[in-house]
Amino acid sequence: MNIILKSVFAALPFLFFAACDKEGKERNDPHAYVTSVFDYHYAPGQHVEFAKKPDWINGEYAASDILLGGWGGYVVLGFDHDVQNTEGKNLIIHCGGSAAPEPGIIYLMDDANGNGLPDDEWFEIKGSETGHKDCIRDYTLTYYKPENANDPVTWRDKFGNEGVLPGSGKFSIRWWKDDADSVVFTGTRLPDAYYNSAPEGKTEYWEVYPDLFKYGYAENGKGSGKKTAGDYSEKLRGNLIDITDAIDKEGKPAQLQKIRFVKIQTGVFQQAGDLGEISTEAGVVGDLSLLEK
Repeated sequence: MNIILKSVFAALPFLFFAACDKEGKERNDPHAYVTSVFDYHYAPGQHVEFAKKPDWINGEYAASDILLGGWGGYVVLGFDHDVQNTEGKNLIIHCGGSAAPEPGIIYLMDDANGNGLPDDEWFEIKGSETGHKDCIRDYTLTYYKPENANDPVTWRDKFGNEGVLPGSGKFSIRWWKDDADSVVFTGTRLPDAYYNSAPEGKTEYWEVYPDLFKYGYAENGKGSGKKTAGDYSEKLRGNLIDITDAIDKEGKPAQLQKIRFVKIQTGVFQQAGDLGEISTEAGVVGDLSLLEK
């Protein structure tokens, strides 16, 4: 969703560069930012023409966005080292294209089997809406490819609910070219993020619910009608995450001592009228312990 103009990150004070020894030779120090993209899947959305694997991931800060599309779209990223669960916040997930919230679920994984691949168990960061009556963990949604490019995308969820996404207009939903006739996503579905508070004489005026999304999500900055999220850093321009907040499928603390992989997934399944779908646009993920140095 293009809620406000793209943010400019060029002035950030903590760009990470490879350390050098006294002779100027580069050392093999761990990178402060993620270095690998293991998986990327864009869900049907309005910015499908810009959807692509974020090949700019290289262990340094970058101002590019990772477009995830509608609900379920995700990216799986990896560090070149274990991020330790030290006291306080451990990770930063920079906000994407807009400062208004389009919350994404955050999952963490330790390389428990030591093979360097994200094939162990994912643990979800417990956010402020975990436990909300409209938050559904283990939600499954299937999108169906339209017969013609300009026809609307249809969907059906695990409960038998089904619907049609906008197929025309400024923010019409389009099918990603890499997908076949249908695609299935599974994850946590968050409550709606916006409501229409149109005054008399207007049909649409979308605002953020002021009491939701206080912490624990990606691209969860500040927006009209909503205070800044409690874990959002104005200085660093991103959400600060504590590994300790990771929970298992039963909602119990995961007790992770370290992590290697991060997954970010669009968490809200909502079409906000003329604003389009609520689609997470995540930024690069960093290890705070290295950035602080």
